[in-house]
Amino acid sequence: MARRTENRLDGPVLSAGRQYMELAPWLVVYPGLAIALVVLGVNLLGDALRDVLDPRLRRRVV
Repeated sequence: MARRTENRLDGPVLSAGRQYMELAPWLVVYPGLAIALVVLGVNLLGDALRDVLDPRLRRRVV
């Protein structure tokens, strides 16, 4: 459900931004890449922490 701001829906406002994406795609591409890199980094950090801290994954050294 779209939220209302000043008696209008945000859908048309977001739709109007589409024309700027065609003129200046870097306004969308660079922030999108930055978000993707942050998500990837956090995911890799979480995997590394799980590998180090999860006792079920530790192997016995005989």
